[in-house]
Amino acid sequence: MDLTTTRTRTTTLTGTTVRRRARGLKAAFAALCLGAATLTPALPVTGAAGDHTALPAVANPALLDALNATETMTLRRNGFVVTAPSSLRSDNGAVQPHYMPPSQSRADNHEVYWQFNDLYQDNYFDGVPTFMTSDALLHTWHVVYDQTLIVLERHALAPRLARLSDGLVATSAIQYKAATMPSLAEAVRLNLGYLAVAGRLLGAPAAIPALIAPRVNRELALIAAHQGFATSPLLGYPVAYSAFVPRGHYAGDPVLSRYFQAMTWYNLLAFHLNGADGTLRTRQAILLVRALVGNASLDRLWAQVFDPITTWVGPSDDLTVRDYGAAMARVYGANASLSALADDAKLARFRALANRLADPRIVGVLATSSAGAAAMGKGFRLFGQRFVPDAAAMQALIWDKVGTPAHKRVWPSGLDIAATFGSQPANTLVTGPTPYNGTGYAHYARQLASIQQTYRTLPGNLYGGWLNTLRAVWGPVPPAAPAFMKTSAWGAKSLATGLASWAELRHDTILYVKPPEGLGSGGPVVPAPAYVEPLPLAYTRLLALVGQLKATLIAEDVLDTLPQPVEQYPAYAPPGYHGEHGYRGALDDFAAQLALAERVSERELLGQTVSAADLNGERTMFGELSLVDNFLRDNAAGRPLLLVDKQVSAIADVFTEPISGQALEEGVGDVLPIYALVTINGRQWLARGGVYSYYEFRQPIANRLTDDAWRQLARRPDLPAWTAGYMAY
Repeated sequence: MDLTTTRTRTTTLTGTTVRRRARGLKAAFAALCLGAATLTPALPVTGAAGDHTALPAVANPALLDALNATETMTLRRNGFVVTAPSSLRSDNGAVQPHYMPPSQSRADNHEVYWQFNDLYQDNYFDGVPTFMTSDALLHTWHVVYDQTLIVLERHALAPRLARLSDGLVATSAIQYKAATMPSLAEAVRLNLGYLAVAGRLLGAPAAIPALIAPRVNRELALIAAHQGFATSPLLGYPVAYSAFVPRGHYAGDPVLSRYFQAMTWYNLLAFHLNGADGTLRTRQAILLVRALVGNASLDRLWAQVFDPITTWVGPSDDLTVRDYGAAMARVYGANASLSALADDAKLARFRALANRLADPRIVGVLATSSAGAAAMGKGFRLFGQRFVPDAAAMQALIWDKVGTPAHKRVWPSGLDIAATFGSQPANTLVTGPTPYNGTGYAHYARQLASIQQTYRTLPGNLYGGWLNTLRAVWGPVPPAAPAFMKTSAWGAKSLATGLASWAELRHDTILYVKPPEGLGSGGPVVPAPAYVEPLPLAYTRLLALVGQLKATLIAEDVLDTLPQPVEQYPAYAPPGYHGEHGYRGALDDFAAQLALAERVSERELLGQTVSAADLNGERTMFGELSLVDNFLRDNAAGRPLLLVDKQVSAIADVFTEPISGQALEEGVGDVLPIYALVTINGRQWLARGGVYSYYEFRQPIANRLTDDAWRQLARRPDLPAWTAGYMAY
């Protein structure tokens, strides 16, 4: 397949786009969705391996020939099977995903795919019944979330941050000239160094002030080396300089890489309230805040960077400009002179007042206890790292909350997150007699129950909405769901689906989330039927998220002004509900596909006939999703991207363990085929879809992985052992 021309078939397959959202759940459907399902085998396990006669009769028996004996046995046992990576697949070896014709897809030579839509396109042209999975729709939501964030960062946040930094440099230079007291002069001098580092990371051409240049140059050298922890020359405490490696969607893009490093500087380096140098650092913070709140233009620029991130990700876990500004007004008054900031007595009052404000909830400093970390880490960050519930869950399930001094739980796991937000299989793995046993550590079960209760309700921002959608993926399946969805194997598959989507969430927000640290072809097409994984609650929540994202872009007054440089591809701006184009059209088109999935899955659960128009919409949904995906990715990049640049695979480090010098990596690999026995309008079919492959492993912090490095690994780590229940090797 020519990777530069893969859009030829896809962009012509718009199909029947559904324009009206299904309105509510019928009373009968709501009743069907109540209660939890019992996990049992989907089919009687009879017959020899590879014996197709032991399977229920399907309308397309030829597709069974694509499965080897082990895969057939797994299909018979569970009602579905995911074909696991073989020696031919990039998940397990040295070659890239291959694209062989169906006649060659035998035994263990199934394809793996870089994108979901490629698999569904093959289904369309090869006449294979489609199984549209929640994985594919969750991945498209990730693309929508990530790519709109990229465009916002490139064209709004990065330019605003650069102007803000320049303005703070100019204001601080004025402060330095006006500072007659030595304590003020030293604080402003250090602030000029702090701002000079950010300016150089942003690519500012201005010379570094000579009065602070040696320290600035040492900071820049540490950032360039990015070799783990080292003491900051400007702020005097250990900093994880490996965090400055641009990762996620920032790697490889000059504009976004500069923004990443400058924002990392602003949200990682804190002016601590307490400690031996708390007086100096707090005075620095007060001077920076004074420079902002005393200048309406700079104050507005700061808010125009800070507030959109709050909507996308969450509130700051650190004290902010607004917190310090309010405290300053109480201690110093509204129009205090610069010289008033030299008053040590007032500074002591300010520190006492600030110490009564909320403590950070996530440990972001090297410490030996949670209480010590809260005191040590409390202070001001110009753009604080963001609090998110999953990071808090990780923090609550490691030492010194879980374990004993002799047996500390040092490492969290993605399973902790799934168990926190409703996955019963994850809960069983981490609390039962398994290799993932959390109860082997004192207090684990108690802490897990506490954190589950704490986050029964999630924040209303986009990040919290994504977690809430995963709660629907991990929650009980509707009792009317097909038999294969009531198996323990499907529970494990749903666990992997949610964790892979969570890895994408952390990948997209890697710059902003406060990560916890441990203590210590051609021809006519023969239409084939289609089936949607019946998870209507997940699709309803995704639909709400798309509406919330659209409303956010409208509120920021950017939805209709975001650049669309790839204008030569007008088909990448599909019409939406109201014939809209551009970003409005892309969001509306994705919403239409989610409404279709929601409506069809409701009818499937009710045992009702799915209309011919909706069946056609399901078959060609991949075309619409491809249009949305390509439009967002290409315009965010400012150029048409190759298929190799649009892979599903992605990686994010989510936790740092400073003693071992390692980070916990959460990864998504290639798309794996899933075969499932489904009933479509009264007939049973063997349908094929795509699912995530999910990875969790440890990596040295001096070598935190970028997406490119992850994709180019000669051999990826093993898939989690608990995935064996639904995969055939």
